[in-house]
Amino acid sequence: MPKRTEADEARDIFAFVIHACSAVARDRSKYLAFRKEIYDTMDRKAFCRTMKDAKDNYACTQFFQERSASLAIKSLEVFAASFAREKPLERLTDFLRKRFPRYQSELAKQKGGFPGISFFTRGSHSVHQVLENVSVYVLLFLRYDGKKGNEAGIPPEDEQLRMFISSIPSIVVDSRRNQKYRGRISSEERRLRKTLIGGGEEPVTLYEFFDDDNQKMLNAIAAKFCFDDLMECEFTEKDANALARCIIRDFVADEGEVADDDEEESIESLTDPKTLGEIQGHLRMQLQQRTLFDVDLNYARLMYAFGKISSDDRDELLDLYMSNVPKDEKEEEPDSALKRMLSEKDAVIREKQSQLNKLQLELNKANKKLAGTKEKYIDAKNALGDMQKVIEGMQKGDLKVSDIEDDAPVSFPEGAVLFGGHPNWLRKFRLKYPKVKTYDADDMSFTPETVRNASVVILNVTYMSHKQYGPVIKIARQYHKTVEYIK
Repeated sequence: MPKRTEADEARDIFAFVIHACSAVARDRSKYLAFRKEIYDTMDRKAFCRTMKDAKDNYACTQFFQERSASLAIKSLEVFAASFAREKPLERLTDFLRKRFPRYQSELAKQKGGFPGISFFTRGSHSVHQVLENVSVYVLLFLRYDGKKGNEAGIPPEDEQLRMFISSIPSIVVDSRRNQKYRGRISSEERRLRKTLIGGGEEPVTLYEFFDDDNQKMLNAIAAKFCFDDLMECEFTEKDANALARCIIRDFVADEGEVADDDEEESIESLTDPKTLGEIQGHLRMQLQQRTLFDVDLNYARLMYAFGKISSDDRDELLDLYMSNVPKDEKEEEPDSALKRMLSEKDAVIREKQSQLNKLQLELNKANKKLAGTKEKYIDAKNALGDMQKVIEGMQKGDLKVSDIEDDAPVSFPEGAVLFGGHPNWLRKFRLKYPKVKTYDADDMSFTPETVRNASVVILNVTYMSHKQYGPVIKIARQYHKTVEYIK
């Protein structure tokens, strides 16, 4: 087993401390008490230095990326305020001893030992809270006054509790996305990298990987939850490399890492069906059976992009918070300043959205008007073409046309309707056929019912506007009306 270094020891202490700080930040009453007892009496300059020193190593940890942005920032605030004073661990554990009396009583009851895991899971709603509870107990354990000799080094007997304690330091190590790759790149990973980037080295957006139907759905989700950033997220070659590494490590079974039967049985021996150990064992066996071809790469790209955006948002919030830390007591508190800035930012976004909505309404109206105009243009064009064909047919003699001046009087049934004709010609027609209802060439006062109820539709296309001809012939064809031509 490799010898532990001072850096390893410092990382372990930081892991327990930041989880204990999270336990304080999560509980409103404890957080408010902390601000009153410690935050309001700290050295502001030292607090700012501690925040800045911790930021780079803290923001890339699994702890920071897995918790809500609010809890992650508050936890760092509690940590920095505690370490902006002399004897920081003593001051923090004094506060924990006062605000977590159940843990102090249990520590005395156990005579400096550890209770079973059920003590820490009571009233907890997530694994994160259990880890925080264990960390508070560990810090109180390290300063327990009743222990003697080397008893402080005795490990807990509860296997699950031991697992929790051993897993806590790993949560403050850089997340896998930020870890540098070591060792040879397998041919499978190299092929996966090329597939993920889509064959090119230029940055591409997620749009290029999804079909139209999925794009619509994802756009709706992105607009609701991600300010439209998700589908516009650039997917670079570096991202493809990082994602390929994660998929290979997490989803593809590695024969060198397959546990032997005894180890599997020891994990399965954890009898509680919902313990972390059994869940890990179940997941582990599932992951070993998977292959690269089981992975939905579009889903993987989507989750990676969402995580990337979330991480960027968290970093931005943390930077905003740190930039507004007051240098003295008279300045505005950072959380108040951050809320104010976010409120102002939201107001700008709402105003921009309102302007965009107005523009969208105007665009919809313009598009609707354009569509109506286009439809009228097409109808007019078709009507003009029909009229030209009718006139050509009349000129060639292919179409039967009655001439009221040269031919014998024509008999029109009752209910006949005439459209078109020169005004002089119309006067003669009305005198000769008074029972036929007539409409001048430009008269558009008729209704669809006029044509529908006509016994026969008479058209004089030699003197008739296409504006009138189009709707008349359209309605006549729709209701299969008899059409006669006259001149």
